[in-house]
Amino acid sequence: MKTERRNAAMRFTDGSALLNHYFIKLGFLDGWKTVLDPGDQARVFARLEMKLNALAEARGELKLTIPMAYVEAVRVERLKIED
Repeated sequence: MKTERRNAAMRFTDGSALLNHYFIKLGFLDGWKTVLDPGDQARVFARLEMKLNALAEARGELKLTIPMAYVEAVRVERLKIED
């Protein structure tokens, strides 16, 4: 079996770009929202976006590091044991 581990980086100009990115919307945004009461989501995400924008301005970008793993395996046939 062969395994590879690496990290990939996604870079964003600011929090607005991060929160509106297709991949973030597809894979993460709904899950993040489930930890909040529906009535709080708009307020919390507006503040999050503002804070991320300020952080990106101070650092020059936002960088999201994504751990990745690749596993390559070979199927092994079952052995028949004859009586």
